[in-house]
Amino acid sequence: MVRGEDLNHADFSEYQKFIVSHKNYESLPSKINNLGEITWVRVKDGPRTQWWDELRVVLNHKDRASVARAIHPTELGGYKPCQVCGRKMSILAVYPDLRATKKIAEAFPELEIGHFEFEISEVASKVEGSYGAAGLKKLANIFSYSGKSTEAASLALGIFKNGKSLSPGVMSNAPDRLDGFHTYNACCRSVQDTGRHASNLSRYSTDRRAYENWADGNWRGADRLMGKYQSSAELVACPSCGSVSKMSTDHIGPISLGFMHRMDFRPMCIDCNSKKNNRMSLEDIDILIAAEKAGGEVISWHSKALWNKLKGKIRTDQQALEASKLLRKNMHYVMCILATLQDTGFEDFLKTYLHPEYAAFDYNFTEFDITTGLFVAEQYPVDSLNTQKQAKRYVRISFESLREYSEKDNRRSARWVDKEADAMLKEVLTLLKNGSITPAKQLINKMLDRLATGLAASF
Repeated sequence: MVRGEDLNHADFSEYQKFIVSHKNYESLPSKINNLGEITWVRVKDGPRTQWWDELRVVLNHKDRASVARAIHPTELGGYKPCQVCGRKMSILAVYPDLRATKKIAEAFPELEIGHFEFEISEVASKVEGSYGAAGLKKLANIFSYSGKSTEAASLALGIFKNGKSLSPGVMSNAPDRLDGFHTYNACCRSVQDTGRHASNLSRYSTDRRAYENWADGNWRGADRLMGKYQSSAELVACPSCGSVSKMSTDHIGPISLGFMHRMDFRPMCIDCNSKKNNRMSLEDIDILIAAEKAGGEVISWHSKALWNKLKGKIRTDQQALEASKLLRKNMHYVMCILATLQDTGFEDFLKTYLHPEYAAFDYNFTEFDITTGLFVAEQYPVDSLNTQKQAKRYVRISFESLREYSEKDNRRSARWVDKEADAMLKEVLTLLKNGSITPAKQLINKMLDRLATGLAASF
Protein backbone atom coordinates (compact mmCIF):
# COMPACT_ATOMS: atom_id res chain seq x y z
CA MET A 1 0.00 0.00 0.00
CA VAL A 2 1.09 3.58 -0.64
CA ARG A 3 0.83 6.03 2.20
CA GLY A 4 -2.01 8.45 1.37
CA GLU A 5 -3.16 6.22 -1.49
CA ASP A 6 -6.82 7.10 -0.89
CA LEU A 7 -6.06 10.62 -2.15
CA ASN A 8 -4.43 9.41 -5.37
CA HIS A 9 -5.84 8.83 -8.81
CA ALA A 10 -5.82 5.09 -9.48
CA ASP A 11 -3.35 5.44 -12.35
CA PHE A 12 -0.93 7.34 -10.15
CA SER A 13 -1.13 4.66 -7.46
CA GLU A 14 -0.25 2.02 -10.05
CA TYR A 15 2.60 4.23 -11.25
CA GLN A 16 4.00 4.46 -7.71
CA LYS A 17 4.01 0.69 -7.31
CA PHE A 18 5.69 0.30 -10.69
CA ILE A 19 8.42 2.81 -9.84
CA VAL A 20 9.17 1.30 -6.43
CA SER A 21 9.60 -2.17 -7.91
CA HIS A 22 11.67 -0.99 -10.89
CA LYS A 23 15.36 -1.85 -11.04
CA ASN A 24 16.36 1.79 -11.64
CA TYR A 25 15.31 2.67 -8.07
CA GLU A 26 16.36 -0.60 -6.43
CA SER A 27 19.07 0.97 -4.27
CA LEU A 28 17.09 4.11 -3.33
CA PRO A 29 16.76 4.22 0.49
CA SER A 30 13.64 4.84 2.60
CA LYS A 31 11.17 3.46 0.06
CA ILE A 32 9.07 1.45 2.53
CA ASN A 33 8.13 2.46 6.09
CA ASN A 34 7.61 0.23 9.14
CA LEU A 35 3.97 -0.37 8.19
CA GLY A 36 4.94 -1.72 4.80
CA GLU A 37 3.72 1.41 3.03
CA ILE A 38 5.50 3.15 0.18
CA THR A 39 7.03 6.39 1.43
CA TRP A 40 6.83 8.55 -1.67
CA VAL A 41 7.71 11.88 -0.04
CA ARG A 42 10.77 12.31 2.17
CA VAL A 43 11.68 15.95 2.82
CA LYS A 44 15.27 16.68 3.88
CA ASP A 45 16.14 13.00 3.92
CA GLY A 46 19.93 12.66 4.09
CA PRO A 47 20.30 9.15 2.63
CA ARG A 48 17.99 9.93 -0.27
CA THR A 49 19.78 13.17 -1.02
CA GLN A 50 23.09 11.34 -0.99
CA TRP A 51 21.69 8.70 -3.36
CA TRP A 52 20.64 11.33 -5.90
CA ASP A 53 23.91 13.23 -5.66
CA GLU A 54 26.02 10.09 -6.05
CA LEU A 55 23.98 9.08 -9.08
CA ARG A 56 24.48 12.54 -10.56
CA VAL A 57 28.23 12.02 -10.41
CA VAL A 58 28.07 8.48 -11.80
CA LEU A 59 25.85 9.51 -14.72
CA ASN A 60 27.79 12.75 -15.22
CA HIS A 61 24.72 14.99 -15.10
CA LYS A 62 24.76 18.60 -14.00
CA ASP A 63 21.74 18.42 -11.67
CA ARG A 64 19.23 16.09 -10.01
CA ALA A 65 16.48 17.04 -12.45
CA SER A 66 18.41 15.63 -15.40
CA VAL A 67 19.13 12.50 -13.35
CA ALA A 68 15.39 12.05 -12.70
CA ARG A 69 14.71 12.23 -16.43
CA ALA A 70 17.59 9.90 -17.27
CA ILE A 71 16.55 7.09 -14.92
CA HIS A 72 12.81 7.35 -15.55
CA PRO A 73 11.83 3.90 -16.90
CA THR A 74 11.88 3.77 -20.70
CA GLU A 75 8.83 1.49 -20.55
CA LEU A 76 6.77 4.57 -19.66
CA GLY A 77 7.86 6.48 -22.75
CA GLY A 78 8.73 9.60 -20.79
CA TYR A 79 5.23 10.07 -19.38
CA LYS A 80 4.04 10.31 -15.78
CA PRO A 81 0.40 10.28 -14.58
CA CYS A 82 -0.88 13.14 -12.45
CA GLN A 83 -1.67 12.33 -8.83
CA VAL A 84 -4.92 14.33 -9.02
CA CYS A 85 -6.52 13.63 -12.40
CA GLY A 86 -4.43 10.80 -13.85
CA ARG A 87 -3.49 12.67 -17.01
CA LYS A 88 -0.18 11.45 -18.41
CA MET A 89 2.16 14.30 -19.28
CA SER A 90 5.69 14.25 -20.61
CA ILE A 91 8.62 14.73 -18.26
CA LEU A 92 10.41 16.45 -21.17
CA ALA A 93 10.06 20.07 -22.27
CA VAL A 94 7.58 19.52 -25.10
CA TYR A 95 4.78 21.96 -24.18
CA PRO A 96 4.76 25.60 -25.36
CA ASP A 97 5.43 27.84 -22.38
CA LEU A 98 3.01 30.58 -21.34
CA ARG A 99 4.59 33.26 -23.53
CA ALA A 100 4.58 31.01 -26.58
CA THR A 101 1.02 29.87 -25.86
CA LYS A 102 -0.19 33.47 -25.84
CA LYS A 103 1.57 34.16 -29.14
CA ILE A 104 0.08 31.00 -30.65
CA ALA A 105 -3.38 32.11 -29.51
CA GLU A 106 -2.88 35.49 -31.17
CA ALA A 107 -1.50 34.03 -34.40
CA PHE A 108 -4.00 31.17 -34.72
CA PRO A 109 -7.15 32.20 -32.80
CA GLU A 110 -9.36 29.52 -34.35
CA LEU A 111 -7.27 26.73 -32.82
CA GLU A 112 -7.98 27.81 -29.23
CA ILE A 113 -4.84 26.21 -27.82
CA GLY A 114 -4.46 26.48 -24.05
CA HIS A 115 -1.36 26.35 -21.87
CA PHE A 116 -0.14 22.76 -21.34
CA GLU A 117 -3.01 21.49 -23.47
CA PHE A 118 -0.96 20.09 -26.35
CA GLU A 119 2.61 19.04 -27.02
CA ILE A 120 4.51 20.97 -29.69
CA SER A 121 4.02 18.07 -32.14
CA GLU A 122 0.25 18.33 -31.70
CA VAL A 123 0.33 22.12 -32.04
CA ALA A 124 2.33 21.87 -35.26
CA SER A 125 -0.11 19.30 -36.63
CA LYS A 126 -3.07 21.53 -35.81
CA VAL A 127 -1.41 24.55 -37.43
CA GLU A 128 -0.52 22.58 -40.55
CA GLY A 129 -4.06 21.23 -40.83
CA SER A 130 -5.67 24.66 -40.61
CA TYR A 131 -3.06 27.07 -42.01
CA GLY A 132 -0.72 24.99 -44.16
CA ALA A 133 2.91 25.86 -44.86
CA ALA A 134 2.39 29.55 -44.15
CA GLY A 135 1.12 28.68 -40.69
CA LEU A 136 4.12 26.47 -39.98
CA LYS A 137 6.45 29.31 -40.92
CA LYS A 138 4.67 31.61 -38.51
CA LEU A 139 4.86 28.95 -35.79
CA ALA A 140 8.61 28.60 -36.35
CA ASN A 141 9.02 32.35 -35.84
CA ILE A 142 7.18 32.18 -32.53
CA PHE A 143 9.81 29.75 -31.26
CA SER A 144 12.72 31.61 -32.91
CA TYR A 145 13.48 28.51 -34.96
CA SER A 146 15.31 29.13 -38.22
CA GLY A 147 15.33 25.59 -39.59
CA LYS A 148 13.81 24.92 -43.00
CA SER A 149 11.14 22.42 -41.99
CA THR A 150 8.22 22.14 -44.41
CA GLU A 151 6.03 19.69 -42.51
CA ALA A 152 4.63 19.54 -39.00
CA ALA A 153 6.61 16.55 -37.71
CA SER A 154 10.03 17.86 -38.72
CA LEU A 155 9.24 21.37 -37.50
CA ALA A 156 8.12 20.08 -34.10
CA LEU A 157 11.31 18.02 -33.78
CA GLY A 158 13.41 21.04 -34.70
CA ILE A 159 11.66 23.25 -32.15
CA PHE A 160 12.08 20.56 -29.48
CA LYS A 161 15.81 20.22 -30.17
CA ASN A 162 16.16 24.00 -30.22
CA GLY A 163 14.78 23.98 -26.68
CA LYS A 164 13.40 27.52 -26.61
CA SER A 165 10.00 28.50 -25.16
CA LEU A 166 9.06 24.96 -24.11
CA SER A 167 8.15 23.58 -20.68
CA PRO A 168 7.94 20.06 -19.22
CA GLY A 169 4.57 18.63 -18.22
CA VAL A 170 5.86 17.95 -14.72
CA MET A 171 8.59 19.70 -12.76
CA SER A 172 11.43 17.90 -11.02
CA ASN A 173 11.30 17.58 -7.26
CA ALA A 174 14.32 15.44 -6.42
CA PRO A 175 15.21 14.30 -3.84
CA ASP A 176 11.93 14.95 -1.98
CA ARG A 177 9.81 12.73 -4.28
CA LEU A 178 10.78 9.11 -4.80
CA ASP A 179 10.80 9.32 -8.61
CA GLY A 180 12.28 12.83 -8.61
CA PHE A 181 9.12 14.57 -9.91
CA HIS A 182 6.22 16.50 -8.41
CA THR A 183 3.26 14.23 -7.75
CA TYR A 184 0.87 16.54 -9.61
CA ASN A 185 1.48 17.50 -13.21
CA ALA A 186 1.09 20.91 -14.85
CA CYS A 187 -2.57 20.11 -15.57
CA CYS A 188 -3.45 20.32 -11.86
CA ARG A 189 -0.65 22.43 -10.49
CA SER A 190 -2.85 25.49 -10.06
CA VAL A 191 -5.09 23.53 -7.68
CA GLN A 192 -2.32 21.82 -5.70
CA ASP A 193 0.42 24.47 -5.69
CA THR A 194 -1.19 27.89 -5.45
CA GLY A 195 2.06 29.51 -4.43
CA ARG A 196 3.84 28.92 -7.71
CA HIS A 197 2.61 30.14 -11.09
CA ALA A 198 -0.94 30.09 -9.72
CA SER A 199 -2.11 33.18 -11.62
CA ASN A 200 -0.90 31.69 -14.87
CA LEU A 201 -1.52 27.97 -14.57
CA SER A 202 -4.99 28.36 -13.09
CA ARG A 203 -6.13 29.94 -16.33
CA TYR A 204 -5.08 27.12 -18.62
CA SER A 205 -6.05 23.50 -18.32
CA THR A 206 -7.19 20.54 -20.36
CA ASP A 207 -10.77 21.24 -19.37
CA ARG A 208 -10.62 25.01 -19.69
CA ARG A 209 -12.69 25.14 -22.88
CA ALA A 210 -15.68 23.59 -21.14
CA TYR A 211 -15.48 26.24 -18.44
CA GLU A 212 -14.73 29.23 -20.61
CA ASN A 213 -17.52 28.45 -23.07
CA TRP A 214 -20.04 28.02 -20.26
CA ALA A 215 -20.86 24.55 -21.55
CA ASP A 216 -23.66 22.48 -20.08
CA GLY A 217 -23.08 18.86 -19.16
CA ASN A 218 -21.49 16.81 -16.42
CA TRP A 219 -18.05 18.39 -16.63
CA ARG A 220 -16.66 16.31 -13.77
CA GLY A 221 -17.63 13.00 -15.37
CA ALA A 222 -16.52 14.15 -18.83
CA ASP A 223 -13.15 15.30 -17.49
CA ARG A 224 -12.64 11.99 -15.73
CA LEU A 225 -13.47 10.08 -18.90
CA MET A 226 -11.03 12.22 -20.87
CA GLY A 227 -8.43 11.33 -18.27
CA LYS A 228 -9.16 7.66 -18.88
CA TYR A 229 -8.23 8.11 -22.53
CA GLN A 230 -5.16 10.22 -21.75
CA SER A 231 -3.83 7.75 -19.21
CA SER A 232 -4.09 4.81 -21.60
CA ALA A 233 -0.85 3.80 -23.29
CA GLU A 234 -2.67 1.34 -25.57
CA LEU A 235 -1.91 1.70 -29.28
CA VAL A 236 -4.90 0.91 -31.51
CA ALA A 237 -6.07 1.59 -35.05
CA CYS A 238 -7.67 5.02 -35.37
CA PRO A 239 -11.34 4.59 -36.40
CA SER A 240 -10.94 7.59 -38.70
CA CYS A 241 -7.67 7.01 -40.60
CA GLY A 242 -6.61 3.50 -39.58
CA SER A 243 -3.16 4.48 -38.29
CA VAL A 244 -2.01 2.72 -35.11
CA SER A 245 -1.61 5.29 -32.36
CA LYS A 246 -2.70 6.44 -28.92
CA MET A 247 -6.29 7.64 -28.93
CA SER A 248 -7.47 11.12 -28.02
CA THR A 249 -11.04 12.28 -27.36
CA ASP A 250 -13.18 13.79 -30.10
CA HIS A 251 -16.13 15.70 -28.64
CA ILE A 252 -18.09 15.15 -31.91
CA GLY A 253 -19.96 18.35 -31.07
CA PRO A 254 -17.17 20.87 -30.26
CA ILE A 255 -17.52 22.79 -27.01
CA SER A 256 -16.34 25.95 -28.78
CA LEU A 257 -19.40 25.73 -31.04
CA GLY A 258 -21.81 25.63 -28.13
CA PHE A 259 -22.12 21.89 -27.56
CA MET A 260 -22.17 20.22 -24.17
CA HIS A 261 -19.21 18.69 -22.35
CA ARG A 262 -20.67 15.17 -22.32
CA MET A 263 -19.46 11.78 -21.19
CA ASP A 264 -19.55 10.66 -24.80
CA PHE A 265 -16.41 10.80 -26.93
CA ARG A 266 -15.33 9.30 -30.21
CA PRO A 267 -11.82 7.78 -30.11
CA MET A 268 -9.55 9.43 -32.65
CA CYS A 269 -5.80 9.69 -33.15
CA ILE A 270 -4.18 13.01 -32.35
CA ASP A 271 -3.48 13.87 -36.00
CA CYS A 272 -7.09 13.32 -37.07
CA ASN A 273 -8.38 15.20 -34.05
CA SER A 274 -6.04 18.11 -34.74
CA LYS A 275 -7.05 18.33 -38.38
CA LYS A 276 -10.72 18.24 -37.48
CA ASN A 277 -10.42 20.96 -34.83
CA ASN A 278 -13.88 22.59 -34.53
CA ARG A 279 -15.05 21.76 -38.03
CA MET A 280 -17.95 19.32 -38.04
CA SER A 281 -18.79 16.83 -40.78
CA LEU A 282 -22.14 15.44 -41.90
CA GLU A 283 -21.30 12.29 -39.95
CA ASP A 284 -20.90 14.37 -36.78
CA ILE A 285 -24.28 16.01 -37.36
CA ASP A 286 -25.96 12.64 -37.86
CA ILE A 287 -24.40 11.25 -34.66
CA LEU A 288 -25.56 14.25 -32.64
CA ILE A 289 -29.10 14.10 -34.04
CA ALA A 290 -29.24 10.36 -33.32
CA ALA A 291 -28.14 11.02 -29.73
CA GLU A 292 -30.99 13.51 -29.33
CA LYS A 293 -33.52 11.10 -30.80
CA ALA A 294 -32.35 8.52 -28.26
CA GLY A 295 -33.28 10.94 -25.49
CA GLY A 296 -29.92 12.59 -24.88
CA GLU A 297 -28.93 16.25 -24.85
CA VAL A 298 -26.02 17.50 -26.93
CA ILE A 299 -26.24 21.30 -27.09
CA SER A 300 -25.81 23.88 -24.31
CA TRP A 301 -28.72 26.14 -23.40
CA HIS A 302 -27.22 29.21 -25.03
CA SER A 303 -26.77 27.62 -28.47
CA LYS A 304 -29.88 25.46 -28.62
CA ALA A 305 -31.91 27.96 -30.67
CA LEU A 306 -29.43 28.08 -33.55
CA TRP A 307 -28.74 24.33 -33.47
CA ASN A 308 -32.45 23.58 -33.74
CA LYS A 309 -32.75 25.90 -36.73
CA LEU A 310 -29.78 24.39 -38.58
CA LYS A 311 -29.61 20.67 -37.85
CA GLY A 312 -32.50 19.63 -40.09
CA LYS A 313 -31.08 21.49 -43.09
CA ILE A 314 -27.60 19.95 -43.19
CA ARG A 315 -27.17 17.46 -46.03
CA THR A 316 -23.46 17.62 -46.96
CA ASP A 317 -20.04 17.98 -45.36
CA GLN A 318 -19.79 21.49 -46.79
CA GLN A 319 -23.07 22.46 -45.17
CA ALA A 320 -21.83 20.97 -41.89
CA LEU A 321 -18.77 23.20 -42.18
CA GLU A 322 -20.93 26.27 -42.84
CA ALA A 323 -23.07 25.37 -39.83
CA SER A 324 -19.89 25.12 -37.74
CA LYS A 325 -18.95 28.67 -38.69
CA LEU A 326 -22.41 29.98 -37.78
CA LEU A 327 -22.38 28.17 -34.44
CA ARG A 328 -18.97 29.67 -33.71
CA LYS A 329 -20.28 33.14 -34.52
CA ASN A 330 -23.23 32.49 -32.24
CA MET A 331 -20.81 31.66 -29.43
CA HIS A 332 -19.29 35.11 -29.86
CA TYR A 333 -22.77 36.56 -29.38
CA VAL A 334 -23.26 34.41 -26.28
CA MET A 335 -19.98 35.53 -24.77
CA CYS A 336 -20.81 39.18 -25.50
CA ILE A 337 -24.11 38.82 -23.64
CA LEU A 338 -22.60 37.04 -20.64
CA ALA A 339 -19.66 39.44 -20.47
CA THR A 340 -22.05 42.41 -20.51
CA LEU A 341 -23.98 40.93 -17.59
CA GLN A 342 -20.75 40.44 -15.68
CA ASP A 343 -19.53 43.97 -16.44
CA THR A 344 -22.78 45.39 -15.06
CA GLY A 345 -22.50 43.52 -11.77
CA PHE A 346 -24.78 40.52 -12.21
CA GLU A 347 -22.36 37.70 -11.40
CA ASP A 348 -24.78 36.13 -8.92
CA PHE A 349 -27.35 35.87 -11.69
CA LEU A 350 -24.79 34.33 -14.04
CA LYS A 351 -23.94 31.70 -11.43
CA THR A 352 -27.41 30.24 -11.93
CA TYR A 353 -26.18 29.00 -15.32
CA LEU A 354 -23.22 27.16 -13.78
CA HIS A 355 -23.14 23.72 -12.18
CA PRO A 356 -20.39 23.42 -9.55
CA GLU A 357 -22.44 20.66 -7.90
CA TYR A 358 -20.96 18.13 -10.34
CA ALA A 359 -17.73 18.35 -8.31
CA ALA A 360 -19.47 16.41 -5.53
CA PHE A 361 -19.14 13.17 -7.50
CA ASP A 362 -16.33 11.11 -8.93
CA TYR A 363 -16.29 8.19 -11.34
CA ASN A 364 -14.80 4.79 -12.00
CA PHE A 365 -14.92 3.39 -15.52
CA THR A 366 -15.05 -0.34 -16.16
CA GLU A 367 -15.36 -2.38 -19.34
CA PHE A 368 -13.66 0.56 -21.05
CA ASP A 369 -12.96 -0.10 -24.74
CA ILE A 370 -10.69 2.56 -26.19
CA THR A 371 -11.35 1.38 -29.75
CA THR A 372 -15.09 2.07 -29.52
CA GLY A 373 -15.34 4.54 -26.65
CA LEU A 374 -17.80 2.27 -24.83
CA PHE A 375 -17.64 1.98 -21.04
CA VAL A 376 -19.61 1.39 -17.86
CA ALA A 377 -19.48 4.30 -15.40
CA GLU A 378 -19.80 4.01 -11.64
CA GLN A 379 -20.64 7.29 -9.90
CA TYR A 380 -19.93 7.79 -6.22
CA PRO A 381 -20.12 10.84 -3.93
CA VAL A 382 -16.94 12.47 -2.67
CA ASP A 383 -16.37 15.04 0.02
CA SER A 384 -12.86 16.39 0.18
CA LEU A 385 -10.87 19.58 0.12
CA ASN A 386 -9.92 18.89 -3.48
CA THR A 387 -13.61 18.64 -4.41
CA GLN A 388 -14.21 22.10 -3.01
CA LYS A 389 -11.20 23.45 -4.86
CA GLN A 390 -12.37 21.91 -8.14
CA ALA A 391 -15.82 23.49 -7.77
CA LYS A 392 -14.36 26.91 -6.96
CA ARG A 393 -11.92 26.60 -9.83
CA TYR A 394 -14.74 25.77 -12.25
CA VAL A 395 -16.63 28.93 -11.26
CA ARG A 396 -13.51 31.10 -11.17
CA ILE A 397 -12.31 30.13 -14.65
CA SER A 398 -15.80 30.61 -16.09
CA PHE A 399 -15.81 34.22 -14.93
CA GLU A 400 -12.18 34.83 -15.85
CA SER A 401 -13.01 33.85 -19.42
CA LEU A 402 -15.69 36.55 -19.58
CA ARG A 403 -13.25 39.21 -18.35
CA GLU A 404 -10.68 38.12 -20.90
CA TYR A 405 -13.31 38.19 -23.61
CA SER A 406 -14.31 41.76 -22.72
CA GLU A 407 -10.69 42.90 -22.86
CA LYS A 408 -9.98 41.59 -26.36
CA ASP A 409 -10.63 44.24 -29.00
CA ASN A 410 -10.82 41.70 -31.82
CA ARG A 411 -13.74 40.02 -30.06
CA ARG A 412 -15.72 43.25 -29.80
CA SER A 413 -15.94 43.40 -33.57
CA ALA A 414 -17.86 40.10 -33.44
CA ARG A 415 -20.87 41.76 -31.78
CA TRP A 416 -24.17 41.55 -33.62
CA VAL A 417 -25.68 44.45 -35.60
CA ASP A 418 -29.31 44.36 -34.50
CA LYS A 419 -31.02 47.29 -32.77
CA GLU A 420 -33.86 45.10 -31.53
CA ALA A 421 -31.36 42.74 -29.89
CA ASP A 422 -29.64 45.74 -28.31
CA ALA A 423 -32.99 46.87 -26.89
CA MET A 424 -33.63 43.39 -25.53
CA LEU A 425 -30.29 43.30 -23.73
CA LYS A 426 -30.98 46.71 -22.24
CA GLU A 427 -34.33 45.45 -20.99
CA VAL A 428 -32.64 42.39 -19.48
CA LEU A 429 -30.42 44.68 -17.41
CA THR A 430 -33.47 46.64 -16.24
CA LEU A 431 -35.26 43.45 -15.21
CA LEU A 432 -32.23 42.25 -13.26
CA LYS A 433 -31.91 45.59 -11.47
CA ASN A 434 -35.51 45.11 -10.37
CA GLY A 435 -34.85 41.55 -9.23
CA SER A 436 -36.99 39.96 -11.96
CA ILE A 437 -34.85 36.86 -12.52
CA THR A 438 -37.25 34.59 -14.41
CA PRO A 439 -38.42 37.27 -16.88
CA ALA A 440 -34.77 38.20 -17.47
CA LYS A 441 -33.89 34.60 -18.36
CA GLN A 442 -36.89 34.35 -20.65
CA LEU A 443 -35.87 37.54 -22.45
CA ILE A 444 -32.28 36.32 -22.84
CA ASN A 445 -33.62 33.17 -24.51
CA LYS A 446 -35.82 35.30 -26.75
CA MET A 447 -32.84 37.46 -27.69
CA LEU A 448 -30.73 34.40 -28.50
CA ASP A 449 -33.55 33.06 -30.65
CA ARG A 450 -33.69 36.34 -32.55
CA LEU A 451 -29.94 36.35 -33.15
CA ALA A 452 -30.10 32.69 -34.18
CA THR A 453 -32.82 33.49 -36.70
CA GLY A 454 -30.57 36.11 -38.27
CA LEU A 455 -27.64 33.70 -38.49
CA ALA A 456 -29.76 30.84 -39.83
CA ALA A 457 -31.10 33.10 -42.58
CA SER A 458 -27.63 33.11 -44.16
CA PHE A 459 -27.41 29.31 -44.24
